[in-house]
Amino acid sequence: MNKNIHVVDIVNFKIFDKETCEKIINTYRDSSNWILTKIGRHSEIIRDQSVRKSSIIDLSSDEGFMTGFMSDMSAAINQANVQFWNFDISERMEVQIMKYVPGDHYGSWHMDVGNTATTSTRKVTFTIQLSDPNDYSGGDLIISSMEGNPEIRSQGSATAFPSFVSHCVSKIDTGTRYCLVGWIHGPPFR
Repeated sequence: MNKNIHVVDIVNFKIFDKETCEKIINTYRDSSNWILTKIGRHSEIIRDQSVRKSSIIDLSSDEGFMTGFMSDMSAAINQANVQFWNFDISERMEVQIMKYVPGDHYGSWHMDVGNTATTSTRKVTFTIQLSDPNDYSGGDLIISSMEGNPEIRSQGSATAFPSFVSHCVSKIDTGTRYCLVGWIHGPPFR
């Protein structure tokens, strides 16, 4: 990790250079695989655009992407886990590329750990900023236990935190924001 900013349970560090970010965006920008996001409400998974509106492509089963881009992230999360959280985690990583266009948001405060089969084993949440922050306005990742941190918007920056930490994404006003969002799994918290 080149740069590490730790506030409570949040870790921020540079993971990708500008060229890597642009390569990932260009690979998926015009894909026909974008789907609208959903939310978990109790044990249901529903689409509610008043709460969350954005598009995703699940990259978790794309072996080329996972080995080509995410191995450094896996090592960095393991290092952060040893240093800060000491969670019982596995090698299982789930990753999506997200696209936010004007009006998109995840305006509701939420946690990524839940009681569904998909969310019950999430231990660490991470976001990797792919877009140049000058290419869009709004669309800020806001984390409850962290004061504003400009490093979160820095292109190629990764922000990781326990999946039980509340967060949201403000409405995007102009431009397009691309980011990778993912989770490291392990046995459910008890």
